[in-house]
Amino acid sequence: MRTIGRWSWPQGVSRVVAAASSAFGLYTAVFGVLESLLQSSLHLLFALVLVFLTRVRQAPRRATDAALALLTLLAYGYIAWNSAAIQARMAFVVPLPTVEVAIGVVALLLLVEAARRTFGWSLPVLAVGAFLYAWLGFLLPGAFSQSGFTVPWIVEHLVFSTQGIFGLPTFVSATYVAVFVIFGAFLDRFMAGDFFVRLSHALFGRFAGGPAKIAVISSALMG
Repeated sequence: MRTIGRWSWPQGVSRVVAAASSAFGLYTAVFGVLESLLQSSLHLLFALVLVFLTRVRQAPRRATDAALALLTLLAYGYIAWNSAAIQARMAFVVPLPTVEVAIGVVALLLLVEAARRTFGWSLPVLAVGAFLYAWLGFLLPGAFSQSGFTVPWIVEHLVFSTQGIFGLPTFVSATYVAVFVIFGAFLDRFMAGDFFVRLSHALFGRFAGGPAKIAVISSALMG
């Protein structure tokens, strides 16, 4: 495997992507968030690329991980680049172009694979089952049957709108959660948590109920 100094190439690239992701989160926190679809799609782009570069398989399949990271860059990069046009289009009225249906399917498959690598099989199986039910639910009998939706409709709802994978939870993660994660990593790197615990112990450790006071004050200082 080719190395860069002491790092393998996935480690080197993942560090660059992580730095870019952190810079993006801090920039939008300071100067204002972007339009929701653009903010969320860039957030997922960084996250999925990092998953494919860090949750890697064995060395013979490094090429597969690189290909998945590249597909993520292309699929989610397309959505981010064309976010204004996607938002301006009359959803479910103007037909989704075939190329965008294909990009949407790829984006969903990449997200499912990233979820499998991160959380195991339970969440991907649930997601695929929900997709199949929306598509083929009309084949089921009785109360479980429904009229069914076409693949382009499902892809448009899940990918090319802010009601699916780029909905409110992703937007909150891209705007608030990401900033707190960066802040927490910064504190952990500089051992601020240990400092807060030691400070609380020095101030309240000698009093009655000291452990409880230490826990409350150190937690409050950590935010």
